[in-house]
Amino acid sequence: MTNNQYIEFLYKRENELIKIVKYHGIYNTMNIDDIIQELYIKLLTFKDINRYVNSDNEPNIYIIFMIIKNIIYDFRKKENKYNTTTIPTYSEEDSDILEKSEEIIENEKVEFIVDEIQNIPYWFDRQIISLYVNDHHTIRSLAKETKLGYSSIQPVVHRFKLQCQEKYNQKHK
Repeated sequence: MTNNQYIEFLYKRENELIKIVKYHGIYNTMNIDDIIQELYIKLLTFKDINRYVNSDNEPNIYIIFMIIKNIIYDFRKKENKYNTTTIPTYSEEDSDILEKSEEIIENEKVEFIVDEIQNIPYWFDRQIISLYVNDHHTIRSLAKETKLGYSSIQPVVHRFKLQCQEKYNQKHK
């Protein structure tokens, strides 16, 4: 199978690629198109594309999933790099007011997260998130304590963080 045939096959099944990208929390159609386009570009540069074909002579969807995951990681890294803001300077008189306002904002965020935990529809996800937030676990320590795999816990926590950030930003615009 050549690189062009590989891409042609994936192009016919582009709905699956869109689902994979949306699984990682990206819903903007322009960003989805950019990520899928980047996937096609990466696949064109592969030297031995036949290594990524399964026994049915079809693209291995797990490999595609991992390539998309890496592209999204790079995409988010670039996005965070360019969305930086400057830190304002304050006088000493304003520092007390600033500390109080930061404390109020922090308490507001904690209350928001607690409310969001209660809104999680699946009890299993709710339990994982509440253990993660309330007991201050890392994902690895939580996986060790619950005897669940890291790959079972990480997507749940990641989706919850993204949803909370999005809802909090929408609420405070």
